[in-house]
Amino acid sequence: MRLVNLFSYAVLRFRSERWIPCLIVAVALAPSLALAYDQPLKMLATSMADKIAAAGKKNVAVVDFTDLSGNVTELSRFLAEEISVDLTNVA
Repeated sequence: MRLVNLFSYAVLRFRSERWIPCLIVAVALAPSLALAYDQPLKMLATSMADKIAAAGKKNVAVVDFTDLSGNVTELSRFLAEEISVDLTNVA
């Protein structure tokens, strides 16, 4: 029984020591990753708003994106929401 506890401790310690540096790097890069998608989406919304205005449209619907199988994912919902908010802010 003691050997099992010792083994469990060793496995947990190894896992935590391996993931702590990865977690630190992920937290450090999080702000720059957030900016990595924000600016291109704002540029897309600005371009879309210009084209929508040029076409004389006053109402626009932004729907969730789908994958090749027609499924809606959390990422597609997130992107649709971000584009919708950016379009509202640009107009």
